[in-house]
Amino acid sequence: EATAILQRFVDDQESAGADTVGEDDQKPSPSIAVFRGVHVVNAAEVLEQRYLETQEDVELFLKTLREQMEAAVAGNKRIEVR
Repeated sequence: EATAILQRFVDDQESAGADTVGEDDQKPSPSIAVFRGVHVVNAAEVLEQRYLETQEDVELFLKTLREQMEAAVAGNKRIEVR
């Protein structure tokens, strides 16, 4: 998969000690674009129930959605909401 190939390239660059600072440590050299994976959040699949009928349902939905999105961001991933 293309994303896996790009991630391996980025990991190899980081492990090789590639950085964004030039030799004189004064002028930044062109930075390497870091590929970030994508985490897809399908809002309709966050909860098993089809309808939100109470305030508690809404709170549970938002809490679950927030947890999924925060975990993705903590994993350095972009979020695609569907």
